[in-house]
Parts: sequence; structure tokens; C-alpha cells
Amino acid sequence: IWNKATNVVKLTDFETSSTLSRSSAVTQSPLPLSVQYIRGSLAYLSPEMSLRTTTVKIDYRADIYSLGCTFFELLSGKCPFEFKSRMNILHCHIAKPPPRLHLIEPNIPKMISDIVDHMLVKDPEERYQTVNGVMNDLIYCRKNLRRPMKEPINLPKKRSLTTEEPVFKQHNRLRDSGNQGKLSFSLELLSPSIEKDFVPGSRGDVSGVFRISNKIYHRGKEKRVIMAQYEQVCEMSRGKVKGSKQQVLFVGGVSGSGKTSLVLECVKPDIQTTDGVYNNAYWMQGKSELEQRNLPYRAIRMAFTEVIMQILSEDENSVAEKRKYLLSKLDLPTIFHLFELLPSLRMLFSESKLKEQKTAMGPLELENIYAFSLEVLIGAFYTFSNARLKQKKPVVLFIDDLQWTTESELRLIKRLLSSSELIGKIFFVGGFRHNEIEEDKTHPFRAFINELESMQVKISKIYLQPLPVEEINQLLRDTLLCDSDWEPQEMHEKLAELIFLKTRGNPFFVRSFLTRLYQDNLLNFNNDEGRWVAEIEEIKSLDYTDNVIDFLSKEMTKNLSGAALFLLSLAAMFGSRFNLEHVSKLPGTGNVLEVEEILWKACSEGYIILLGDLQYRFLHDKVQKAVI
Repeated sequence: IWNKATNVVKLTDFETSSTLSRSSAVTQSPLPLSVQYIRGSLAYLSPEMSLRTTTVKIDYRADIYSLGCTFFELLSGKCPFEFKSRMNILHCHIAKPPPRLHLIEPNIPKMISDIVDHMLVKDPEERYQTVNGVMNDLIYCRKNLRRPMKEPINLPKKRSLTTEEPVFKQHNRLRDSGNQGKLSFSLELLSPSIEKDFVPGSRGDVSGVFRISNKIYHRGKEKRVIMAQYEQVCEMSRGKVKGSKQQVLFVGGVSGSGKTSLVLECVKPDIQTTDGVYNNAYWMQGKSELEQRNLPYRAIRMAFTEVIMQILSEDENSVAEKRKYLLSKLDLPTIFHLFELLPSLRMLFSESKLKEQKTAMGPLELENIYAFSLEVLIGAFYTFSNARLKQKKPVVLFIDDLQWTTESELRLIKRLLSSSELIGKIFFVGGFRHNEIEEDKTHPFRAFINELESMQVKISKIYLQPLPVEEINQLLRDTLLCDSDWEPQEMHEKLAELIFLKTRGNPFFVRSFLTRLYQDNLLNFNNDEGRWVAEIEEIKSLDYTDNVIDFLSKEMTKNLSGAALFLLSLAAMFGSRFNLEHVSKLPGTGNVLEVEEILWKACSEGYIILLGDLQYRFLHDKVQKAVI
């Protein structure tokens, strides 16, 4: 809020803020789009705060984006994106570049416009990394701009709110208590060359907050393979490619090699808008777990439940339409058998008051019913999502850790992939640990692959390799915000070599090891010199274990309280994902609010990931095993 009379600026909306330690950030995972998950003012919401991007951690850089929206409104009289539909605003924050200030208000210098534009970059890795960087650029502009000897130009008045404007703007619009809502702004450059040479973020934009880069390294070739195959299935979906073979992709790699992150990066779920301008079809993700193999079809259930919950978050007319469609495709006995596989589907039919009809069936008959029903569901998801798209896209089904999938679930997946009805409607991606399968010549996954090939399913495989020293070096430069003038120049190269030796280039282990260096004060920010410094000799002699679980157990014991470790051990019994309400019902835990308060540290340190209200998952199955 800017008071023009007193020249005082104040910030509001701190009721949605969070306090984080200087080395942490809130970890989250992409969610099905629903306004109920969104926290904060939509007009100023950073892309990562929408919970629909693949950004793993939300940190203070989200505030830099929001501040950029505020600066934009202060200078232009309106927010960067203004629509009646909240969905359209979210879409713009995620996918649409903001207008350039100097083009819509010619009296605003391009340098100022560049600063605001750099604050509004979608990827937090590419926008300003610190508020100091913003401030240094503004100070530079102040030194190199002057007021011309003429009357200042007044910016347009703010429009009066009408019934046509979105309701949320009545609360969120930046209020100007000055006379007539005018902001005088007219400056000119002292020298034209200054503007030409100006690069936003090049003046001390180095942070003393430890934050490991979220970029994916050494996966360029693999990215191109995944995206090319996905696009080929999209072309089949649109009828541009006449293909009779289902396209299947398997991503192999050892534990911690980054299989899930890579797939999400390449085939990530995009935002749905009312006009279907920018959208992927429904995204389904499941994961097999060694400790949960006694639960039949667990990964399939997890994947389909995500879409069902997304459908239930839509408006009632949309839910009713989908309910009617499924009732036209499935008879009542089939629907009630499907409830056993997908309990969440009951909520979709809760308004129909169906009378239970179910016949006794053997395992093989039941498997046939499940295969037929899931085929109908995938076809329905494909139809629903593409009804609003200008170009058809397949449903994405990603099942991770296939090396732990039961034979019955592999048979069900094989039935779906061999269906001629689903060609072009589904893009299946499977993640697996190839080292565990190679060690077992009788592994069911081997037979699964052979059977798919015999059915003329087109299979592609990629294998993720460890990070070489050069890529670890680049990760360090991005994490520590190094440039060519960083002194001593050899230090980050030596550190990269040491990290490679200690971690063997495993991406998950590299990040864990970096975190330990910071926590042990072997990697520190020197405020006087404005750069990060590593204690190379001490790191060389560091006692380090090659066992990731032992390493994580020691780190978690050091960083978390006994109460938090106890709660995590209980949560791990529910699998890789858990609900705090379920955990709070176990003996010796406390109520939901108490459990959430105790586990906040585990979330802020990145050991668990926030999925939604009371829903969490472990960062990695190694973390889950470390607390058992």
C-alpha cells in the first residue's frame, strides 16, 4: 500500500507467510489443479506457488516474483495479468510472459522495465536470486537516470472497480491513497550506452542462503528421447501418424539417479484453462514399494486415484458429466468391483445412490474386469481432458520402481498396453532400477518386457548415468552463484572433484553431500568477500560412508528432534505417501496440529514433501528406509 501524501509504502497479506531457516525451503510436488490448494493472492502468485510446476522447493525467490508484480502495478496502474477467470490468471503466471513495462508506458526507462521483467521470470533459477541483486540494480539505475527539464508525465488513473472485474481484485489491488491515483515518473538516461550495456542481476546478486540448484544436469540426450517419443504419441493421438503399435518408454537407473525428476521435467502436467490454450491431458503417477507388495495393485491404485481426486475438485456440472459418461460405459456389477480396486471412485458416484450389485468372481475373472474397467477409465480421461484442448494429447501414466511391482500388477499393466483401443490415448513411462534387475536373471520384470515385445509393443529404453565431474562443477557454479571472476578460480573445480570421489556422481548423493558440507561448516558464505568458501583440506579428510541410508540416518538424527524421528518412523509404515490425520490416530502421537508442528522441521529440511493439505510424501525411498 503506497501513501502518496506521506511517501510511505507498506506490505500486507502476511497471514499466508512462513518462516524458514536460512538453509531450507518448503518442498512440494506438482498437484492436480484446484483453487483449494492455492495459498496467497492470485494476482501476485509466483509460478511455483501454484503447485503446478516441477519446481521442487519453494523459497524466498517466490517473494521476489510477487514483489515484481507489485512493482509492475505501481508503475503501470494494473497487475501483469488481469482476467475474470482465476484459472486463466494461474495459466498466465505459469506460461505467459508479462507485458514489457516500457512498451505499455513509454515514459518508463527500459532499464527499469528490464529489472521488473527479470523479477517476473517463471523459473526461480533464472530470476533474481536475492533482494540485494534487485536493490543494487535499482541503485545503479538511480545513479544513471535523471529527471528531464520538463513537466513529469502522469501515469493512467486506476480504473474504478465494476461488476465486470474479478472479485479478488477488490482485496488484492495495490491501493494508492494519493490524489487521483497518479504516480509521476519521467526519467532519462545520462548516457545511451548505459542502457545498452545493462544486464539485470549482474551486480552482486549472490546469496548467503544455502540453496542447491534444482536444475537437471547431464540429461540432455535423455530429455530429447523422452520428449520426441511423447510428441510421437501426441501425433498418433491427433491422427497425423498412422501407427499400429503402442509406444512405451522405460527409464532405468540406480537409486538416486533422478528418474522421477527427469520424467516430470519432460512430460510435466500443465495448467488447465477454460479455453484449453495450454494444457496436457490428465497425468497419472504411481510407485511400487518393496514394503507394500502385500497390497495388490498399489501403484495402479495410486496413479488412478490422483486423477479421480482431480476430477472431484472440479465443479459439480463437470463431475456430473463424467459420472454420466462412466455409467453409460460400465454396468453396475463392474462399477462395484472397481470400487474395490479404486475406493476413491465411490465419491464420484456418491450422489447416484447406486444399489450394490456384485457377483462372486475368481482371481482371473476379477483381473479381466479390472483390465476392462481401467481401459474404459483411461479412454474416459482421454475424452474428458481433450474436450477442452485445441490439439489432442495422450494421458500420461508413469509407474516408478517397477522392479518391485508384483506379477499380478505387471500382468494388468501388460493388458492395458496391449489394448488396441488405447493406442495414441496413453503414453506409458516406467521407471526401474536396472542394477537390481540385472542381478536377478529370473526377475518378473524381464518376462514382462519380453511379453510386451512379443505383442509388437514398441519399447524404448534409456539408462541414466552418474554425473561427471564437469556437470557437478556446473551444479556448484549454479548453487554458489559463481562467475568467471570468482577467486580462487580452482576452488570449485577441486570441490567438484572431491564430491565426485565421495559420491560417485549419484545426483541424490551429490545433493546430500553438499548439504552435509554446509551443515558441518565446511562450506560457508564469506560476507566480507561476497562469495562462498569451501574448506578443501578438511573435506578431503572427511570420514564418509558409501551407504546412503547410513548417511541419511546420521544426518536426520543430528537435524531432527526425537519426536520428529518417531513420527516419521510411524509415517513410513503407510508407505512413501502419508496423511497426517492417519498418523495422528496412532498411539503416542497427539492431534493433527501437534503432529504438523513437530514435522515442520522435517519438511523445511526437505526430508518430506508437501503434496496438499495434510498430505506428504518422503523425498526418496532411501529417506523412508532411514527412519524405519
